Amino acid sequence: MLNRLPPLHRYTMLAGLLIILAGLLPVLAPSDFDLWWHLRTGQLIAEQGVPTVNDYSYTELGRPWIAYHWLIEWLMYGVQQLFGYPGLIILFGLVQAGSSLLVYRLLRLLGAGRVLTLLLLLLFAILTVPTWGVRPQILASLFLAAYYLILLTYKHTPSRRWLLWLLLPLSVLWTNMHGTYITGLILIGIFLLGEVLNNFIYRPEQPLPTLPLLLALLGSTAATLLNPYFVNLWLLPLGYVPNGSHNPLFYVDEWVSPDFHNYANLPLVASFVLLMLVGITRSVAVAARTRWRLALTRYLDLTELGIVVAFTWLGLQGAYTTPLYAVMVLPLLGRGLAQTWPLLGREDEEAAPAGEGRFNWLLGTVSLLLIAGLILTAPGAQTQREARLDGTFPYPAAAATYLSQLPSDTRLFNDFGWGGYLIYRLYPQHRVFIDGRVDVYRGAVFDDYISITSLAPNWPALLDRYKVNTVLLPRSSALAAALGKEAGWRKGYADDLAVVFQKK
Repeated sequence: MLNRLPPLHRYTMLAGLLIILAGLLPVLAPSDFDLWWHLRTGQLIAEQGVPTVNDYSYTELGRPWIAYHWLIEWLMYGVQQLFGYPGLIILFGLVQAGSSLLVYRLLRLLGAGRVLTLLLLLLFAILTVPTWGVRPQILASLFLAAYYLILLTYKHTPSRRWLLWLLLPLSVLWTNMHGTYITGLILIGIFLLGEVLNNFIYRPEQPLPTLPLLLALLGSTAATLLNPYFVNLWLLPLGYVPNGSHNPLFYVDEWVSPDFHNYANLPLVASFVLLMLVGITRSVAVAARTRWRLALTRYLDLTELGIVVAFTWLGLQGAYTTPLYAVMVLPLLGRGLAQTWPLLGREDEEAAPAGEGRFNWLLGTVSLLLIAGLILTAPGAQTQREARLDGTFPYPAAAATYLSQLPSDTRLFNDFGWGGYLIYRLYPQHRVFIDGRVDVYRGAVFDDYISITSLAPNWPALLDRYKVNTVLLPRSSALAAALGKEAGWRKGYADDLAVVFQKK
């Protein structure tokens, strides 16, 4: 059987192992804060249809809500019912492996050699690992990479314009699975504008036809209207625009711009430095033998420039958007490095020797089995039917059981990170104060939550304003210590993790 396989190069084998490792990592990822309300929403969709108003929290009860994850939530609920949490791990593991595979193809398509491809694929993993897991947001990387690959293939081979029609069904799926679909439309627009300018400024002998790109943009935009909310879904980004002082994104770590004094952001800094190094090196090399104007016309692809500028800006917005930067810019970085230092490119690559190439298949298989065994048997592996409630993000299971025994008129104030779990456990009997759906809380609720938990001078009055009579908090929180000293409150339940206070 080994003799029938093509020789496998050692670096290709390592890249393959890295891609498969990306698909296995959800086993080790802790249960995400938002997993729980995604599953509850999937159940709601299966039983009642797609929701249009918020019914999970009493603080924003009845507010219009666009459940833009509705299709993947419905799928998540169905997979969980059939296969349990391991089914969700497999589903999102395939998404992560698929994203890594597409980035690998992009790197190779743009000319990166095997070693450079492996290193940049590793950098892609480092930049995106913090967002991996059973989370709908990782679909953004998969869809964006697919768009990018289709558009680049058309640019390199215009005769394959039929590939652009694949963008329409992909747009329908992306629109109904995640709100980042807008970045796909932006990418098509960048290709359209960039190629129009390239054709106009550089006057190539065979200009790239831009009419197919225009039709792809119009068709993909129209395809986004195939959703339960029609044109209202286009208004979704307004939920992420600052509304005076009331912008919930100010309080969410994933939407905070990276702190470059933090060593954890060094890989991101390294990618910026490499981009600048490639740009400077190529510019100096060209300027040494020709005029600057000719250097620009010979080396500055305006489509690539638009991608680097747009997605670098997007990547600087926070960890939530860093994967989009990694998908788009790292392949262009590979192209620049390969053109600047040809030894890093793929043009002069040699095939693996036959003997070594067949041995690498065997070595890769053994390595894969070893890695899979280590991951599946690790102490934090999630292999049970139900998602784990302990680990990095522990959830108050016992306290939720206590709350389920309280009357339906309970007005609960809860920790932000536990809101989704409480929706999963207590809805519709009890509604929460706040949860991870940041687009719902565009008023003063987030500000009031911060004021209460940070013990602002008016925190007791704020609890009274919302008619709170029950509070669930981490036992170590400052607010729990303060409520323990308040005469009007008593401790109803406590364990090592959580404490429940009730008004006397």
